[in-house]
Order: sequence, then C-alpha cells, then structure tokens
Amino acid sequence: MEAAYQAAKHLVPEFRKQIREAPRPGQAKRLGQKLGTPRADWEDIKIPVMQYLVRQKFFLDVDLGDALARTGDAYIEEGNTWGDFVWGVDLETGEGRNELGHILMRVRAEYRTARLFNLDPEEVLDTHPSPCSLEGPAPERSLFD
Repeated sequence: MEAAYQAAKHLVPEFRKQIREAPRPGQAKRLGQKLGTPRADWEDIKIPVMQYLVRQKFFLDVDLGDALARTGDAYIEEGNTWGDFVWGVDLETGEGRNELGHILMRVRAEYRTARLFNLDPEEVLDTHPSPCSLEGPAPERSLFD
C-alpha cells in the first residue's frame, strides 16, 4: 500500500514504476520523497488517495476487513514518535491530525455496513472511484486501473 500511495504522488511513468517495484515499503517511501516534485494537486488529493487505498486493502482481504471490524467502535489512533502530525499523533506531545486513524474508522464503518447487508466487496469498491488520474487534476484515466 505504501508503494501505491507514494507512486500516486507522481505523474512521471518512470517514477511511478520505480516506486511500485520497490521491494519494501520503506524503500518505496524514500523513493516517493526523493524522485522529483510531487504532482501539483498532491496536497488536495493525498487524503482521498489514502482512503481509497485503505478501502481497497480492507475490502479485498476479508481476513483484514474482519480484523478491522472486530475493533468495534474503538477509537483508532496512529501514534508515532517521528513527528508525523498529518497521518498520526505524536505520542509525546499528543499533537497531530490522525488522518490515518480517521480513515481506518470510516472504512471500518463502511466494511461493517457492507457485511451487514451482504454486499459484494467488488461492487462496493466500484462505487468509490480513484481520486486521482495519470494526467493530473482532471481525471481521465485512473492511476489504480
């Protein structure tokens, strides 16, 4: 998932390919950060991109989706010690937006609803198209198709 997220930052096909082929998530992250300038609309779409990827991950792997659902109504927080104030919360200061935790809680609610009504995961995912394209801000071709 880290490779797909980092690849989404870029419109240059060679950059995306390099990032997607990274053998480990940490390498994909480093490549995503060092290969050129991110797409102009990245700050506007990075949270929808992450939500799209998290939804894909938990809806396509029933074991993971069920594990997420078993957390019930627990508050999910991505605590960290490396100062990530967007995706998580700094464990020392309590500061941070916890975007990843909020995404996980939204996806958990969607997953539980889908299971309750016996909805096909593929059909649910079809109702949530990719938030970005290969051409930039005006979606024409999905990065994840």
